[in-house]
Amino acid sequence: PQQQQLQHPLGPPPHHHHHHHQHPQQPQGGLFESAIFGEPGMHPAPLTAVRFDPYQELLWVGDRDGRVVSYQSPTMEKYTSWKAHSAPYAGSFRKSTKIPSPVLDLLLTDTRVVSLSSNEIVTRTRGGLKMSTTSPGLQGLTTMCGSHQHANPDRSDRHLFFGGRSELIKMLDLERNAVVQEIQLSEPIVRLVRGRHLCAGTAGGKLVLVDPRSNRIRQSFACHSESVTDVAVKGDKVVTCGTGTRMGHSIKDSMLKVYDTRIMRAPYTVSFHEGPELLRFHPTFTSTLLISSTEGNFQLRDVTSDMIDNSGHLSSPDGSSNLSVSSVDISSSGDMISFVDRAGYVHMFKLSESYQVNPYSHPTLPLEPIRRKPAVAMTEESPLTSATDPLLFPEDEQANLFSHWGTPSTVYMPHPPEPLPGWLFGSRIIQKDFMQVIQITPGEHVRNLSQHSLPEQLNGDINNIVSLLSSEGGVVESEAEVDVDAASNKLITNSVQPPPKIYRLRPIRHHAKLGVAGFDFSRYNRTRFSGFENTLTNSYMNPILQLLYFLPSVRKHALSTVYKEEFSVTSELGFLFHMMDLAGSGDSKGRHVEARNLLTTLKHIEHAHQAAVFEEESDEPQYSRLAEKFLTFILQQLRREGKEFTPLVLSPAKQVSKDENATKEKDEDSSTNDEDEGRDTEEGKKGDATKARGQQNLNTEELVDSIFRSVSSTKNTCLSCNTPTTLSHHHYHYTLAYPAKTQDVTSFATVLKNSVSSVKQTHAWCETCHSFQLSDQSKTIDTLPDTFVLHCSSAATSLSASSGRGADQVKDDFWELVGNKEDSLWGGKGVDGDSGDQGRESFKHWIPFNFEVSKKKGKINVQEFDGTRVGSVADSYQLVAVISEIKNHRAQSSHLVAQVRASTEDKQRQSLEGGKESAGWYLFNDFTVVPISKYESVHVNPRWKVPVMLVYTRTTPKLAVIEQSNSIGDLVFNLPNPLESKVPEPLQQRKKASYIPLSPSEFPGRGDLISIDAEFVRIASEEAIQTPGGRRMVVKPVQFLLARVSVVRSWKVGNLKEFDNELMEPFMDDYISTPESQIQDYLTRYSGLRPGDLDPLRSPHHVTTLKHTYLKLRRLVDRGCIFVGHGLVKDFRILNIVVPRSQVIDTVDLYYLEGQRKLSLRFLSALILGLGIQQDTHDSIEDARTALALYNTYQIYASKVPKMTTVVEAVYAVGRKINWNVDDLTPAIQRDFQAYLEEELLVAATPSKPPVSCQFSKDADAEVKQELKF
Repeated sequence: PQQQQLQHPLGPPPHHHHHHHQHPQQPQGGLFESAIFGEPGMHPAPLTAVRFDPYQELLWVGDRDGRVVSYQSPTMEKYTSWKAHSAPYAGSFRKSTKIPSPVLDLLLTDTRVVSLSSNEIVTRTRGGLKMSTTSPGLQGLTTMCGSHQHANPDRSDRHLFFGGRSELIKMLDLERNAVVQEIQLSEPIVRLVRGRHLCAGTAGGKLVLVDPRSNRIRQSFACHSESVTDVAVKGDKVVTCGTGTRMGHSIKDSMLKVYDTRIMRAPYTVSFHEGPELLRFHPTFTSTLLISSTEGNFQLRDVTSDMIDNSGHLSSPDGSSNLSVSSVDISSSGDMISFVDRAGYVHMFKLSESYQVNPYSHPTLPLEPIRRKPAVAMTEESPLTSATDPLLFPEDEQANLFSHWGTPSTVYMPHPPEPLPGWLFGSRIIQKDFMQVIQITPGEHVRNLSQHSLPEQLNGDINNIVSLLSSEGGVVESEAEVDVDAASNKLITNSVQPPPKIYRLRPIRHHAKLGVAGFDFSRYNRTRFSGFENTLTNSYMNPILQLLYFLPSVRKHALSTVYKEEFSVTSELGFLFHMMDLAGSGDSKGRHVEARNLLTTLKHIEHAHQAAVFEEESDEPQYSRLAEKFLTFILQQLRREGKEFTPLVLSPAKQVSKDENATKEKDEDSSTNDEDEGRDTEEGKKGDATKARGQQNLNTEELVDSIFRSVSSTKNTCLSCNTPTTLSHHHYHYTLAYPAKTQDVTSFATVLKNSVSSVKQTHAWCETCHSFQLSDQSKTIDTLPDTFVLHCSSAATSLSASSGRGADQVKDDFWELVGNKEDSLWGGKGVDGDSGDQGRESFKHWIPFNFEVSKKKGKINVQEFDGTRVGSVADSYQLVAVISEIKNHRAQSSHLVAQVRASTEDKQRQSLEGGKESAGWYLFNDFTVVPISKYESVHVNPRWKVPVMLVYTRTTPKLAVIEQSNSIGDLVFNLPNPLESKVPEPLQQRKKASYIPLSPSEFPGRGDLISIDAEFVRIASEEAIQTPGGRRMVVKPVQFLLARVSVVRSWKVGNLKEFDNELMEPFMDDYISTPESQIQDYLTRYSGLRPGDLDPLRSPHHVTTLKHTYLKLRRLVDRGCIFVGHGLVKDFRILNIVVPRSQVIDTVDLYYLEGQRKLSLRFLSALILGLGIQQDTHDSIEDARTALALYNTYQIYASKVPKMTTVVEAVYAVGRKINWNVDDLTPAIQRDFQAYLEEELLVAATPSKPPVSCQFSKDADAEVKQELKF
C-alpha cells in the first residue's frame, strides 16, 4: 500500500510515491530481511551509494542522476531529498545529450552531507542547503573518506581525503573549501579508507599505506594482478578484494588478502568463490567482515579463523535474478545491513528483532504530514475569497480575506523560548589565546573535564539547576544526581552515588598567575612516594608507570641503563624513576612528577603509533584497553631496545656469589614443572640458562624475558589425517577467559587455569592436507614466568551462540556476579589513609592474595591460598598490584588507578607523619597517594570499580634482584654532540663558541654553586572554559618546550665591586633541536630565540638533543651541586627534572614578601645591581649571571643587616611607587636607594647610633622618600 507522503521542514520533496515491500521476517542464518523499497517508475534511477547516518536514525542513498535521499528508520519513510549533482551536457548547442552524474560516495558529519561525483564534491547542510562546491580542475574522481579513523559521532570531520584517476590523494578543508595537501601515488586510485593509516587501493592492484601525520608512504603491497575493487579496515587489519587476469581475460579474484599492519604482511587469505567486490567490517565484532558480490551473494565471515557466521542472497522484488549490487553499508550498531542495486531498490537486513541505526542517536526532527488544499472550482463570476487558503484561515472565516479582519481580531504570537546554555548539552566553548575561540564536541579525550548533559525538553528555571552544580567542572556534588521528569517537568533525583573521594578524578586547578605551582599537592600525598600530574594528554599511562616502578628488577635495571640512541624508552624510564626516587626522599616528601619527556619520546617511536597507545590516535574509547596495549608495547619496546640499541654508559654491577648461584640453581631444579614436559624444549632450556646467569649479565631483552615471559605449547591434531602439529608460543601476559555461563560463581583458580590451558576443536592449518582442517587443539603452559600479568578488560571469549552475548557483556556479567556488595572498604575522609586490616579477615573477595601452580602429567593445577605455605613444591605467587578502572557515572567519566604493594625496601621510605604504619598497600590516583588496607586492593564493585590488570610475582623470584651503580658519570661532560655529524663542515666552522667546557679539575661537587637559566618556546596555547558559576577554568594549560639551557660557573661571594662577567663563564649553553613544525611561537621577546636557532643545519649556535643536555644536568644533580637561578620552579618543570629543595636557591624567593607579588629579574637587577638587562630580548647566559650576582648581594646584606626583611621592604616600596615599570626607575632613585641601603648597613654596624631615614637628592621622587622612611 502507498504510504502517506511526509513533508520536510524545508519544503515538500518532489512528488512521487514511495513503494515499501514488507517481507516476512524469516531467519537466514541469523539474518532477517526486513524490507525492500525504492522509487517506482518506468525507468527508476539506479542507486549508486548508500550510507547509514552515524548521528541520527537515517539511511542515505545516492542515485545515478545525482540525487541524494534520506529515509527515517524504522519506518523507512522519505525524510529529505535534493538534487546534489546536475548532469552536464555533451555535444553541440543544437544537439546535446545529458551525461549522467551519479553520486559515487557519501560522507556524513554532524552538520554536513558531502557527496562525491566524478567531477565535483558538493557540501550541503543536513536540510539540503548548499554550503560549497569543489569542482575546478577535478576530473575522474572515484572515492573519498574522512580524516578521522572512524565515523565517530562525537568528532566532526573538517577535512576529507579524495582521489581518482589523477594519481593524487588530496586533502580538502571543508571550512575553507580548499585543497590543503596532496600526496603523490604512482597509480590511479580506486578506493580510500581511513584507519590507523590512510589506505589506498589502486587500479594497478596495489594497496598503499600512507602515514596521515607525515603524508609519507609507509608501505606498498601488490595485492591483485589487475585492480583493487574495495578495501576494508578495522584496527590492525586491512582487507582487499580485486580483479585478476586469466588467459588474457579479466576475472574477479576469489581470494581476499588480509594484511596485519603491525607486521606489514598478509598472514591470512579468505576465499569467496562468488567473486567479492564489496567489503565492510562489522563495527562491533573484532574480525567479522561482510563480503558481497555484485550478484547479491554475501557472507559474514571471521577473517582470522575463516569461519562463516551468516550468509544470504538478495532477492529481486519482481522475481528476476538479474541483480547488480552497487553499494553496501553496515550501521554503527551492527544491527542493520543495507544493499542498493542498479534497479533502484534498497535491500534492508537486520541481525536481531530489536534494531536501530546507532546505539545512541541524536533526536531526528519529526515530520508533519502534508495538508493538501481542497480543490476549488473557479468561474468568471466566482469571488476571489473562494480561493483562500484553508491552512491560513479557520473554516468559519474562509470567506474573509486578511484585509477584512476586524479591529478586535488579534493574533497572539508567543515569545520564542530562551536558548539554554551550551554547557548543559555537553558542548564546551574553549578560548585559545585571546581572540581565537573554538568549540570542543563532547567525547574528545579531555580527562580533567567532566561532561554534563541535560534533556532538551527541560522546561524550568535554569538558575535552580545551576545552583545544584558545583563550580568544579559542572559536576553535581550533592548526594543525588539532577534529572528531569518529562511528564511533570519537575526536577527529580537519582540515587547514583559517586565513587569515594580518594578514587575520583581530580583536576589540577591552575592559579591565574602561578599556574600549576599555585596548586597545593601536599593535601593529596603525605607519603614518601611520588604521584603523577594528570594535565598532559595520555595521562592514563600513570598507573602503568607506577606499576613498573614498583617492580624492583625493572626499576633497578632502568636506573642503571642508558642507551646511546636519542629516543629510548629504557633510558626515559630510568630518568623518570630517578625523579620519583628524589621526589620521595629527604625534604621532598609528597612531591609529584610529570612524565613529559617520556611522552615526548613515545611520540617519536613508530612502534608506539602502530600499537595505538595514544588517546588522540586510538579508536579504543576505553582507558582499560588502552592500558593493556600500553603495557604490552612497553615490554616489547624494552626487548627491542635491548636487542638493537647500544649502551652508552655501563657501571660495574655487584657480582653474585657462588653460594647465591648455587641457591638459585637449586631453586630452578626444584621447579614444579615435570622434567620430561616442557623442559626439553629449546626455549625452556634457553630461558633457564638466561636466569642462571644472574641479572648483572642481562641486557634489557633478556631481563624482560626472565621476568615476564612464559612458554606455552599448542598441539593441533587434524581430524582428517590424525597428523599432530606442535607449536611453541611466548607469552608476556594472559587474558582471563571468563565463563560464558555465569549462573554460578567460578573460582579464580578455575578461570586462570582455563586462561593458560585449554582443549577445544578449531580450524587449524594441516601440513599434510595443505589446508585448514578441523582439529583437536590442546594448549598448555611449559615454563612459568616470574611475574604473571593478567588482563581483565579484554575478555578472552567469543560470542556465545547459546547466550547471544558478546565478550564484553560476558565480562560485565561475570564481575556483576563475583563483585562485592559494599560500596568501599575505605573509611577515611581525607588522605591520611586507612591501612588497618582488623576485623576484615572475614571479607569475601574473589581475587586471591596468593595462588600456586603445579603441573602433573601434562595438566595444570591452580590452587588459591592465603598467607604462606611451608614445604610446598609448587610455584607460589603473591599479588603485588591491581590496576582498576574507576567509573564516575555522575560525572560521565572514567579513569585508571593503581593499587600497589610496596616491597620491603620500599617500606623503609613509607613513613607517614602522624599516621599508622601501613601494611604495604598504597593507592595511586594520579597525584593522590594514600596507604590502604590490603583488602581494599581486592575489593570489586561492578558499578564503579572493576579490575583491568592483576599482577602476581613469585614468592621466591628466580631472577636475583641486585644493586647496580648509577650509570651516569662525569664522562657525560665529554660526550660528543650526537648531531655534530649531521652538520656540514662549513657550518660547523661558523658556529659561535658561547661556552667553555669544564675541565676534570673544575668539576663542581657537593655544595658548589652553579647558576642556571632556561628559555622555552610555545607549542600549544592554553585552553580554558567558563564554568556555570562564571569562573574561568583551565582545561589544558599552555605547553612549552625546552629550547635553550645555560649553566654558569660559580664565583666567590665577596664585595659588590667584584662583580665581573668574565669570572662567571658558562660551561653549558645548549640549544635543543626542535622541528619548526612543532613550534607555535618562539616567544622571541622573552626567549631571544628566532626561527632557525633550533635547526642544527641552520643555527649558528651549539644545537644538540634534549637527551644529551639532560644527562649533563642529571650528573650535576647527582654530584650535589646547588643550583642558583630566578624562577627555577618553572625551569625545572619544563626541563622535567627533580632537584632536591636543599640544592635549590631561587632569587625569586630571596627577594619576596609573603602575600606580595613576585619580582622580576629585570627589576631586581636594575634596582639592586644597577644593571640594565633584557633590553630587547632575553639571554639565558646574562640571566644566569644576574641571578648569581643577586644571590651574592643578598649574602652580603644578610651578613650585615639584622633583618633582611628591611631591605626587601625597601625594594617593594620603590616598586610600588614606580608601578613596577623599570623604565621609570631614574638614576636619582637608584642612587638614593643605594645610599639608603649603605646607611642601613652603617646603622646595623653601630647599634648605639639611633636610626635615621635615608637622605634623598633634590630630584628624587617625594613619595619614594616618604615610603622609604622606616
